[in-house]
Amino acid sequence: MKPYLLILVWLAVGVLFFAGKNGAVCPEAPNDNGICDSMYVEVWPSDLEVGGFPHFARFPIYVTHDNPEPVDSIAAFCLPFCYTHTNSSKYCSLSSYWNQVLWGTSQRPRSIFRHLPSNDNPVVRNWMMDQYQAGREWNGITLDLDGSSHFWLFLIPSGVEDQRFGPGSRVLLATMTFKLQDTMMVCVDTCYWPPSAHLAYSRSDAVTYIPRHNLPVCQEFKICINMGPIFTECPVGQMHSSNGHYYGGEFAALDGSGCAILTSIRSNFQGAGVENVTVVYESPPPTEMIRGHVEYDVTDCSKPGGAVSLIVEDEFGSTDTCFFYINLVNAAPDLSVPDSIFALTDHISGFPVSATDADNDAVNMAMNAFWFAQDSLHPPVNSPSFSGGNPGSFNWVPTDADTGIWFASFSATDICGKADTARVRVLVGMTSCGDCTHDSIIDVSDVVYLINYLFKGGTAPDPICRGDVNCNGVADIGDVVLLINYLYKGGTAPCFGCCG
Repeated sequence: MKPYLLILVWLAVGVLFFAGKNGAVCPEAPNDNGICDSMYVEVWPSDLEVGGFPHFARFPIYVTHDNPEPVDSIAAFCLPFCYTHTNSSKYCSLSSYWNQVLWGTSQRPRSIFRHLPSNDNPVVRNWMMDQYQAGREWNGITLDLDGSSHFWLFLIPSGVEDQRFGPGSRVLLATMTFKLQDTMMVCVDTCYWPPSAHLAYSRSDAVTYIPRHNLPVCQEFKICINMGPIFTECPVGQMHSSNGHYYGGEFAALDGSGCAILTSIRSNFQGAGVENVTVVYESPPPTEMIRGHVEYDVTDCSKPGGAVSLIVEDEFGSTDTCFFYINLVNAAPDLSVPDSIFALTDHISGFPVSATDADNDAVNMAMNAFWFAQDSLHPPVNSPSFSGGNPGSFNWVPTDADTGIWFASFSATDICGKADTARVRVLVGMTSCGDCTHDSIIDVSDVVYLINYLFKGGTAPDPICRGDVNCNGVADIGDVVLLINYLYKGGTAPCFGCCG
């Protein structure tokens, strides 16, 4: 049917407007036999954020219809619309290029009867396109628009009863596509536009009525040139010398353009010694601004640490990155032992072993080895002992068979694995220096003997070098003090080279 004939048919139908059956249940439209039919003009949600201009905004037209009896199917639609917009110096075009009656696959993006895709939901299918694809095309279609203020769509089937619009809730009938040049408010309303008169539906018995509608519909489209997200605050770098769980400082990120949503912040660590980097949100995404802090575990403070990168992303896939550094600087313990000691056979010899740590880390002390200088495979008759702890204590009772030079090695290791090592030379000799009574043992009688010799005119040790307990070449009061400290205060043992 040619367009001008369709118009004449509609004028004839219009004579019956508001005439028809009684007993309607829709108070707004007496000729609507069932539940009030509706028409919805809405804005397609994904078009609300404008990513620069020109921009395409889609206004889908939905139909809701009940079907209490067969005669109540919709056999014709007359949809006249007027539209206005603010920002009069810029265009708001409803052009024929983007709004056509097209069915071919390559042409569908410009068809008013196309299906509408959605990123979050299933495709919204267009009823008219489904009819066409099922072989029930409504070939009585008139589309008229002037590109700047009006839109008129008239739909009538070709006469086959099963082509009529049956029951359906919010069924997509058509989509208007506007091309916008700049930020503006667009309003769509129903209006009179000859020759179609007013908005109307027609029953299959040619009785017409006005459906419910939600017009006018107004929507603001604002410019949003995506500038990408930006970090306004990045955590400050930190330095640690011990293992543990740490609070990594606060961050803040926002959308640089002010009209996009930030969707995520992810972290990445490059380095060694740090694990379990976690982003803790104060204001979680999706949002226009994200605040929070970072926490992490230092698991090996002997490693150098590294850099944590925070990557924020917005809904358009744009990203920004900020970095903060975790430096791990750990000092090794400082082990304290004597360079060498004298040990007398058949006497207990010992010395303390201690360590300090600049990072105040806990320190583990250990004796790692003990060997004879002349033959490392030669074991001592009595094994030495080491108490551990800090300070620790080394103790040994050598025998005549152990005479010679021995070495004991020690280590001090902190919780980060940093260590200091040292060794002590142990000089083992038979009883000589300090054995003033010549009885092969050193005890209080040797102290009395040496005091009598030095201060009371008593007999000298034989030879006199036995009284040189500290091996300084002379027997004097210093030797008495050394013997007393050795016997009663755990002091240094007498030397054994005095009579060498």
